[in-house]
Amino acid sequence: MSHATFNVFIIYSLHTKQISELLPNERIGIKPYEVASFFKFEATEHYVINQPVVVQDKQHFYLHCLLRSIYNNQLLSTLEPEQCCHREDTFLSPSKLLNTFKQYPILVTNTYKLLDACSIEMDFNLDKNLSKFGGSNQDDFVLLEKLARAGLYRRYGRKNKVAITRLEKEFKVIFNEPLNFNFELTSLIDDPMDDLYDQMELLGFTITNPFKLVDADPTQFIPAIDIGKYKGKVITMLAYFIARKQVLTKYDDTMFFGTFVDSELNWIDTVHFPEAAKRHPLHTSDFYKILGKVAEDFGVFSLEVSWMEKCGYKNRR
Repeated sequence: MSHATFNVFIIYSLHTKQISELLPNERIGIKPYEVASFFKFEATEHYVINQPVVVQDKQHFYLHCLLRSIYNNQLLSTLEPEQCCHREDTFLSPSKLLNTFKQYPILVTNTYKLLDACSIEMDFNLDKNLSKFGGSNQDDFVLLEKLARAGLYRRYGRKNKVAITRLEKEFKVIFNEPLNFNFELTSLIDDPMDDLYDQMELLGFTITNPFKLVDADPTQFIPAIDIGKYKGKVITMLAYFIARKQVLTKYDDTMFFGTFVDSELNWIDTVHFPEAAKRHPLHTSDFYKILGKVAEDFGVFSLEVSWMEKCGYKNRR
């Protein structure tokens, strides 16, 4: 298996596999409501965020349970937990999701890197139309009749002469007319930049590295991995805003601590003292050029911000 080539990633639920059992393309997903128990595990590159979206919100969870009871033909009160989704399997805003995992930034980094490693390709010049489902038209007729009769017997029983007569009549119409499954697919033009803008408009965030959108060259700025080399010096960094924590000083002045990522999705911690916080407030997830002095506190480096400027986005084609 060490030389195998994998073209998919597999995400397992927590407690279903040991890290030692994982293949290179396998990860363990942590759901938001499992964060409380994650402290028992060592945070490594094998863990990612797992946020399934089954229902719109918690109000629709009850409707989901009703539909599951109908599907399983049993009373709502007798449904087992595994027959329904979790009531927290809803769409979460990026800020809420990031806030949930703020104590485990490696999970956020791992997730971004995993998404960035994923891609999908489609050859629009390849003919994908099928003239038949099986090996021949006759095979299709046999399969259609088999499935239709199975469905009829399950719903109406084997002795319902009206339903059987209607089915036989439909078969004569279908079998006497050649089936044509040639559905023409319109050629589509896919632009990766358009995909990113669509994600921003629909989700409020991108599912891959957001720096593909910034109208600036990340290589012209100090990366987060090198921040320790500039201790005590003033540098400029290009960063994407994630979250902030607002606090009051003993003089009742507002200051805050910021969390950003750079173009390699490495974390940047910032300190915004009252004067800088007032001059450059932070509210939305955007790209920023940040000027500040590198400070160290117990082996952790941060940027004491003195100036900030928003960066624009690349033009949408």
